[in-house]
Amino acid sequence: MKKAIILIFLSVALATSAQETIKLKVDNPAPRVGDAVKISFSLQFLSDRLANQLNKGVELVAPSYVYGDSIALSDFQRNVTFEYSGRQVLGPFRFNINGKEIATDSIVLEVGEKLPIKESISVRYVEFSEKNT
Repeated sequence: MKKAIILIFLSVALATSAQETIKLKVDNPAPRVGDAVKISFSLQFLSDRLANQLNKGVELVAPSYVYGDSIALSDFQRNVTFEYSGRQVLGPFRFNINGKEIATDSIVLEVGEKLPIKESISVRYVEFSEKNT
């Protein structure tokens, strides 16, 4: 029985160590219905892997810029919009690179009601954790 528990524990530990987790970030932690929210994550792990596999005498160089935008693989960014108010979960997202599973964490956002289209002043008090921004 003890051997079976140890074997299960080792299997779980090996399975979780084979998976890499990447932290998601958002630029708006308290969106409203219809707002665009940019989700992003760093691709530095990909650059690190590439650098480790290069031959001697070959090195990665700084990114190139076109019209002020980097064309290098530094961050993956996409905009999402929400059609409904309430609690929304982004992620976790999973993908494979050379047979290794990569996963992101997840972010929970409280999406507020869309503001009415009229001249007014609105105040909204929002508490959020800075870990996702």
